[in-house]
Amino acid sequence: MIDDYVTIDTNLLPEGAEIHHAMLDSSGEALLMAGSTLTPRFFVLLRRQVALQVLVHREDAERWGLIVPQRDKPTGQRHGDHQDELPPLRVIQPPIPLPFANANDYPAPRALLTSVRRHLQERHDDPPFQESRQYDRFPVGLVVSIVPLDADFRPAGDAFQAVLQELSQGGFSVVNSRALEIEYLGIEIKPLTGGASRMIARVMRCESFGRFYSVGCRLIGKIP
Repeated sequence: MIDDYVTIDTNLLPEGAEIHHAMLDSSGEALLMAGSTLTPRFFVLLRRQVALQVLVHREDAERWGLIVPQRDKPTGQRHGDHQDELPPLRVIQPPIPLPFANANDYPAPRALLTSVRRHLQERHDDPPFQESRQYDRFPVGLVVSIVPLDADFRPAGDAFQAVLQELSQGGFSVVNSRALEIEYLGIEIKPLTGGASRMIARVMRCESFGRFYSVGCRLIGKIP
């Protein structure tokens, strides 16, 4: 039943994962049959179709950690009645202070910021099919600082600037000028209203975004 499916951004799909239920496109047509694997070729085909979202069975989305398990919802609640509440992010103290300030040495190109904001405006003007998201996702278009991290949350490369494309309760996507082959990253967000939020996220997907790269991440903790 279509009610058993949730809409997931394609940049969050885990490459190499096996699906236990058919995956559908936004119109409800089958993209992959149960038992298929999310191969690199599949992601190439998605990009050719300019597919930004797909319908994933709730059980598969739960296995991949993309949504809160259905059993955590109050009894009698229907999917779509309201968004699941995530538990508060755990506090993570990296072994050494993360050098977010060094990101100024590698600023985001003006063309990157223009490309993201144009993309967000086009999606606003011509929204995709009416979807039922697990968490509301908000367009941003703000320059942020990124620090690549290893499994111990130590810096694993130079800090750099990227553009925060979208932000939700459970994660975010950023666009930058290089592909990322890391598992974790630290992000510093400085709203125009002042202050700063520093968090750690797990990288779920990295794919082409024109001549740049879009990176989908899931939040796992906040830095005190």
